[in-house]
Parts: sequence; structure tokens; C-alpha cells
Amino acid sequence: MKKLITLLLVLVTLNGYSQVVIDNEKIEKLCFEIHNTYRDSSHQREIMEGCKKAADFQVDYLYKNNVVTHKNPTYGYQTQEERFSKFNTETIKLKDYYDNTKYKEYPKYDYDAEIITYCNNHSFKVDSLLEKNISKRIINNFVKSKGHFYGMTLNMYKGKNHYGYFSVRTKIIKYDEEKNLVYLNIYCVGVFGSEGYIPKNSLF
Repeated sequence: MKKLITLLLVLVTLNGYSQVVIDNEKIEKLCFEIHNTYRDSSHQREIMEGCKKAADFQVDYLYKNNVVTHKNPTYGYQTQEERFSKFNTETIKLKDYYDNTKYKEYPKYDYDAEIITYCNNHSFKVDSLLEKNISKRIINNFVKSKGHFYGMTLNMYKGKNHYGYFSVRTKIIKYDEEKNLVYLNIYCVGVFGSEGYIPKNSLF
């Protein structure tokens, strides 16, 4: 009998939450679009898979452990820079400054920043604008923080290509069917990198 009651309670909970479907990937793309509106039109960032993988790695850790931190206990992935370099392994060969018959190998992409935000039990109206309103809330959190805003808008140097990604995980805390509101915990990690201009005569 106890097992039956427990099962019924679980089904009721699942049925309540099943009315709300949140598209995290859509939120991620919207976050990226909105963040670019704060950047100069000539220095727009492009989505890069390596940045996505680094952001996914950290946001999954935050979500699973209910923490907000740049640290990670996984060896080799403990810092922002380590995670970026693990997922962005492409290198370039440049001529040695003193002997152009030799070369040195350098990472193709430079780490720029990792930014994190968290929303606790925040309510959103369930309608066609749900994902857009979630993404606006996330970016607004970054904009309100001087350090995070700097991370979003930094490195607008001539001759650089700019990349990044926002990874988002959402957890439904409660759905108020009467008010048509969903209450969420939201985790977001943005990871950014850049590629400097290399003169052709410097390439090996």
C-alpha cells in the first residue's frame, strides 16, 4: 500500500511538471544573441564548439552538485584555463624569431573569460516567450555585475576573432497551474576565447 501511495505521488508530480517543457538549447542560443548586442558590431562573438564543451563541463558539475563556483574537483579540469585548453587543442606553427628555419607551436585560441550566474526559485510565466524571458534574466544578471559584464564585453581588439558559448541547465522547483507560473533554479556558464591575427609570413 505504501509503495502504491508513493507511486501515485510521483505520478502526480510528474504530471504537473510535464505540462512545462523548457528548451535549454534555445535559451543558450538566445543568451548568445543577446550578449552580442552589448558588444561592438565589428567585434561580434561566434559560437565555438570548444567553448561549448568547456561550458557544458562546468555547468553540469554545478547542476549535479547544487553549487556555484569556478572550481572543479576533476583533475586536469580544475580551473577555467585548464578546461578551456582541454577542449580547444588546435595549435599553430610559427617561425622561430631567431631562426626562421625552425618553428614553435602555440595554442591557436586564447582563453578570455568564464562567467557564471545562478537564479534560485525564480518564477516565469509559461507562454511562448518562456525561453526568451529566461535568457533575458540570465543576461541581465551578468549585466548588473561589473566583473561579469566585463567578461562578456572584453577583448574587443582589432585583428582578433572572438568566440564563446553559454551553457544553461534549468530545474523545475514548482509549477503553479492556477497562475500559470513555473519556478526554476537556473545555472548558466559562459566561456569565451579569441584568436589573434597572425601575419602569413610568420606561419611555418
